[in-house]
Amino acid sequence: GASFGYRPSFVKELKGLSFGIARILYKYWPENGFTAHDIFLVVNNFDSSPKNPNGRNDETDQITSVFGRWYFEEAGVEIYSEWARNDFNIDLKEFFQELDHSMAITLGFQKTFDSSNGFWRFGFEHTTLARPRTVELRGTPIYYIHDIVKQGYTHEGQLIGASIGPGSKNQLIRLDRFVDSGKFSFSFQRLRFDDDAFYNI
Repeated sequence: GASFGYRPSFVKELKGLSFGIARILYKYWPENGFTAHDIFLVVNNFDSSPKNPNGRNDETDQITSVFGRWYFEEAGVEIYSEWARNDFNIDLKEFFQELDHSMAITLGFQKTFDSSNGFWRFGFEHTTLARPRTVELRGTPIYYIHDIVKQGYTHEGQLIGASIGPGSKNQLIRLDRFVDSGKFSFSFQRLRFDDDAFYNI
């Protein structure tokens, strides 16, 4: 994997803004271990050009994401988001024509409120890993799962990625209270596990 982030410091109006891009490739652990070639796949393996007899790139799977955060210090407000894509794109034209293909997205914000002996923090977050309806026209993989890895990619049994799991949707509202003696929290979560399963029946 590789990640690049940037926070402009030369423009006063953009104070608190940061953004970046990340990419991860994952695959079965080879019997003979990884090689130096495997390490650099993340910067040279970007499309679905044929890698095996069935004409598909099945040697590796990938997640590419673009993320950003804007923190307004004076207002105590933070806005953040991440857009990610699970499948290889056919070419650059297809990438821009079908931005929603195999995508996942997280949107969130939080706001702090000062009080006499501490502060409150209110936050909301929405995450969706469910496949978009373009799956009816074009095959779309389920997040963290592959046709040849149907049980999903794991590391020693632990799912790789978001804790809500493949094909799921989540909305979270939380309220935190910070005081000298500690932190107290209340949260409400709506979670639809494996939303993709309904459309696979």
